[in-house]
Amino acid sequence: MGELLELLVHHFFDIIRDLGAGKDLKPHLLGHSLHKIAAKIREDPQVKIKIVMGCDSTCEGCSKMFEGRCVDSISHRADFTSKERFNDFIDKKILKACGLKTGEIATPIKLLKKSKFYIGHIFQIYEGNDIKHTQKRRADVVRGGELYSQKFGFGNDAV
Repeated sequence: MGELLELLVHHFFDIIRDLGAGKDLKPHLLGHSLHKIAAKIREDPQVKIKIVMGCDSTCEGCSKMFEGRCVDSISHRADFTSKERFNDFIDKKILKACGLKTGEIATPIKLLKKSKFYIGHIFQIYEGNDIKHTQKRRADVVRGGELYSQKFGFGNDAV
């Protein structure tokens, strides 16, 4: 079957967003593995991804991991301080919008085809975040999806 990545669904869309924004893949100060996982997804549209909640393959090596939990905090919202709780909240909304389930195995192609539902619900998913940030996220996900689709030749119907 090959390598199986465990991934929070929002991390997949973050990877596509970063591609659309032209962001380079490089190690993060906290030591997590997002750059490594993003490289695998950017190079293999058939890599198997298991959708999970909590922590995932990108969290490996992160200095904010403690006993399998994310202990990082966020400050951009008044209603959340725990990054893990916020991520769970967002991921549940994304899963619902895209018709996906925790534990489901997918490929980047399948998830990219679901991006139209993510994009269509993005303002509800990120309600409470800065609207300009969400607008930029939307534009970057659209652009990243287009670039990924073009690279692997599966057309514009994916986004």
